[in-house]
Amino acid sequence: MLTNTRGIHIGRRVSILKGARIEVVGQAAGDESRIVIGDNTSIQMYFHVGAAESVTIGKDVLIAGRVYITDHDHEFEHATLPARHCKGLRTKPVVIEDGVWLGEGCVILKGVTVGKRAVVGANAVVTKNVPPGAIVGGIPARVIRVIDPV
Repeated sequence: MLTNTRGIHIGRRVSILKGARIEVVGQAAGDESRIVIGDNTSIQMYFHVGAAESVTIGKDVLIAGRVYITDHDHEFEHATLPARHCKGLRTKPVVIEDGVWLGEGCVILKGVTVGKRAVVGANAVVTKNVPPGAIVGGIPARVIRVIDPV
């Protein structure tokens, strides 16, 4: 499912399997891409990305099933309103650099950059930047080791 397609740019030779949800949310999409998916990226089943500001996924990225990427969360601190009636969003751009591997069921939250060739383990919740070549896992995700460049 694509929402606000004017705000979405999908590169060449991108594979997206069934159940994907790619959505630009919040204000009107305008002409500027808010979600960019780079060339040769492979996305498995039930992927979900939501962008109110900007999510950029590089080229040659491997995204496993049930991965969730978001650049926003909802305001909910109003003294008398239930959360569902609070309309504000807090946003910070997300960048997934080239050659990253996002493991099954992981979550990438607002304001995060995942560096080149990093690996995010299955079911990890990434709340802080991931250095290039790092392998991270856990909740919240932490660096397990760093891959030496060849």
